[in-house]
Amino acid sequence: MRGASWHLASDALGSVGALAAGVAAAWWDARDVDVYASLLVAALVVVAGLRLLRDATSVLLEAVPAGISVEDLVAEMADVPGIDAVHHVHVWSLGSDVPALSAHLLLDGEPTLHEAQVATDTVKAMLAGRFGIEHATLEVECHPCDSDPGAHPA
Repeated sequence: MRGASWHLASDALGSVGALAAGVAAAWWDARDVDVYASLLVAALVVVAGLRLLRDATSVLLEAVPAGISVEDLVAEMADVPGIDAVHHVHVWSLGSDVPALSAHLLLDGEPTLHEAQVATDTVKAMLAGRFGIEHATLEVECHPCDSDPGAHPA
């Protein structure tokens, strides 16, 4: 969508540049204005194209979205009452503006199903409000994973 918008904007800007160059050539005999207008439009198209390529590559490589610190995210998740540790955290983008997350949450003690649901609902609300992550898949655990020596304790 953003690529299509940039394409339409660059077409419109090219038309405005051509009109301005025509007026400058007709009224002030400034014939080189067309060249400068064309170079300006070309530069803007190149910059927009590079930004679009960077963003698309980031999505395709499932990179952590810009502006999200995984360390801050894990720390805030671990601060939620009822959460003992957070691990297996993955943050990526489903689209240029749709961040997603999956994580394992080790719960304190032996919570009931209701307490586990309250903890995950609290984490999901925090993720949406603080980090803009509306799509979160959380796996709750009552026992540490044997395969995860890098768990982040609360």
